[in-house]
Amino acid sequence: GAAAFADDAQEHVLIYGATTEISGDFAPSDWWTNNATDNMLRKFTNDYSTVVSDQGGAFVINETVAESVEGAMNEDGTKTYTVKVKDGLVFNNGEPITIKDFVWATAFSCSSVASEVGAKLTGYLTYVGGQEYYDGEAETITGLRILDDNTIQVSIVADKVPYYFDLLYAQFTAFSMKYWLGENVDVKDDGNGVYFEGLTKENIEGQLEYARFNAGEDRVSAGPYNLVEFDQASKQATLVINENYAG
Repeated sequence: GAAAFADDAQEHVLIYGATTEISGDFAPSDWWTNNATDNMLRKFTNDYSTVVSDQGGAFVINETVAESVEGAMNEDGTKTYTVKVKDGLVFNNGEPITIKDFVWATAFSCSSVASEVGAKLTGYLTYVGGQEYYDGEAETITGLRILDDNTIQVSIVADKVPYYFDLLYAQFTAFSMKYWLGENVDVKDDGNGVYFEGLTKENIEGQLEYARFNAGEDRVSAGPYNLVEFDQASKQATLVINENYAG
């Protein structure tokens, strides 16, 4: 790619040329499609993760987002992480980020509804109780817990640990549940693990489709930049600085 500063008439504008075309699918991570430029845009616009990579490529705790991340091995060979997130974080539109906004995408990866809408998510193979929830044999994901308004606990199945990069298992990223799944879906924990209310293909597919491809100013995200425009014909995306970013 190549980067160039625009002329004085467009002060503070940076034009970046990439050899890989933008797909126009702006879903989290690689839920449906992914390429290098898509990934770059996602990192610019979705940056509130509890674990991130530093400039040297090592995975570290993101001190902007996480108060603490603690891991402990269990006698049965599983590993449990307890993640505390900080207060006061907001999305680009100023709405407060809640613990549910950090949890729902992980829980979604354990739901068969994700497969029904074509998402390539296999979190159910990683989290204790995920397979049972995916198969409809359990009402909750026992290894994923919301302990309080700031604390998530997650247990990893024994055959996934030890793992050199296992800190990634404690990575939770803030995505607006309301923006991605709509008003009729909630994620809860009554003491036995996380579960969804109202999560059906019919309830979410319209909002999910809109959220994936929307590049308008109503797009809800949490990163240093906001994606505000995408021209499908020219494959050109426009981003502006997110004034609500705590970075």
